[in-house]
Amino acid sequence: MGRLRRNRILGVAGATLAAAAVWAIEVPLLGLRLQTQFGNTAPQDVGIGLVVVSALAGSLAGWGLLALLERRYARARTIWTWIALAFLLVSFSAPLSAGTTTTTKFALAMMHLAVAAVLIPTLRRVNHRDPATTAHPIARKAESELKSPKEGNHGIIDHRRF
Repeated sequence: MGRLRRNRILGVAGATLAAAAVWAIEVPLLGLRLQTQFGNTAPQDVGIGLVVVSALAGSLAGWGLLALLERRYARARTIWTWIALAFLLVSFSAPLSAGTTTTTKFALAMMHLAVAAVLIPTLRRVNHRDPATTAHPIARKAESELKSPKEGNHGIIDHRRF
């Protein structure tokens, strides 16, 4: 497994654990009762299972989007970061609209912030020792052509085409 993949797996796990840690501080330690209510439905408790599944699903979706962007764009991490920050801001609407009390709204928003605080910098991180993670696919292809000259040019590289 490559270093980049390992770091991203750890980022997803860390983001999920960050949400769980915030929940563990807020609910068992501080004694908060986190409840959400959508529309006219009955209030529902926010348990650790929901927190873990939501953080894990969101983190994996973020990683998937970054992987897709990296296949298409040279500035994929920058594009992804702006998308992730926009998604964080939009995600605050859920706790603000569904939280039953001001305390619950704040507590749920802190979980969103904890996930983003771990996930965004971790997934953005690049292994500078590995050229496969620092160059755009087209740049990697050009570099590989330089390393293995095509038949017929006998190792002579025409620098005018660059």
